[in-house]
Amino acid sequence: MNALPDVTVGEFGLKAGHRCRVSLSTFKGRPRCDLRVFYEDGDAWRPSKQGVNLSTDNLPELRKLIVAAEQEAIRAGVLDPADHDET
Repeated sequence: MNALPDVTVGEFGLKAGHRCRVSLSTFKGRPRCDLRVFYEDGDAWRPSKQGVNLSTDNLPELRKLIVAAEQEAIRAGVLDPADHDET
């Protein structure tokens, strides 16, 4: 299996001074996906202990569950359908 280069896929804001970062990397020869809360420490962003590190094998199922959660949130009226992306 090829080593996965460390790459930040993206991030989004949470509360003030906190962001959730999604990244890919290789750990002990296995490809991983990390969803981690980062906090602002002066001029730098530092990783917290809050987050989850998954095998990339879990990504297809995770995507299905996130889409299902988004659809349920729209049905429940807690997410604006205009914010829903069909991709």
